[in-house]
Amino acid sequence: EHLGEGGGGGDPRLEIGRSRKRMAQHTGSDCSLYERAWENEASPYDLTVMQFNILAEGLSSPPPEFKNPPFPFKKASTYGGFTEVPFPEAVFDWTNNRMWRLIEAIDSVSPCLLALQECDHYPDFFRPVLGSLGYDSHYCPKKVSPCLQFGYYSDGLGLFWKRDKFDCEWFRKGQLDAGGAFVIIHLVEKHGSRRDLLAVTCHLKAKEEEALENRRVAQMAEILKKVQGYLGRVRSKQVVLMGDFNAVPTYVGAVMDKGGSVLKTGYEAKVVQSVLAWKEPELHSAFPLTGDDVTEWFSTW
Repeated sequence: EHLGEGGGGGDPRLEIGRSRKRMAQHTGSDCSLYERAWENEASPYDLTVMQFNILAEGLSSPPPEFKNPPFPFKKASTYGGFTEVPFPEAVFDWTNNRMWRLIEAIDSVSPCLLALQECDHYPDFFRPVLGSLGYDSHYCPKKVSPCLQFGYYSDGLGLFWKRDKFDCEWFRKGQLDAGGAFVIIHLVEKHGSRRDLLAVTCHLKAKEEEALENRRVAQMAEILKKVQGYLGRVRSKQVVLMGDFNAVPTYVGAVMDKGGSVLKTGYEAKVVQSVLAWKEPELHSAFPLTGDDVTEWFSTW
């Protein structure tokens, strides 16, 4: 296996440094990662979890005249619509910059558990590179990936764990009847009391529409029903659910044009509440779900 195209077979941390230097030379700026502040929560586990939608290359690639896709395309890519990003030709340069900046972001946290969505270079990059940093993993591609229309490889879900901390006893992965993929892994601590947990990841349907919110509810119900069926094989009954839910916990307001006409109707947010309504497994959010600043914890659609 090669570690990505363009000389990606070197030491990951050396490649990170080279990538940062290339971006700095191109943009004339520092190009360091944004600093993050962390809050430690009480837990019976010494556990760091990272949930990361990494924006697939196939969904953020440059126009074909700048980079020819590996396959025939039906639709020309335009940096995934992120055209206002400064220096998109450098920021979205997968081979030289972005794949290593993603590894830099992951390595800066060094999580025990890592869930990736929109992962489209798993066998040739993320599995071997993160493997060299101490992770084992499982992957499930989407059955119908939007990357294909742009002439790129399918994206999917990757679930990674530190091999010096956990053993994988069994896993399940596949496609949901409601659409989308899932990965479920039963992990057991290598040392001490050998506590176990069920790690789960998913990527729910995108876009702010009531019909699609209802579909997200159906997807989540299908996932949690699967989890419920496996809990009898998990001694601790502990579940870590990670994913891009494409959902907020509050009412989604209508979208209006400048003349006051409704472009998109509002709707009641249902996904988060549907998760909290389950009693087995009984799940709690890692993020605040109430308060004036609650929407600041939730990012893009």
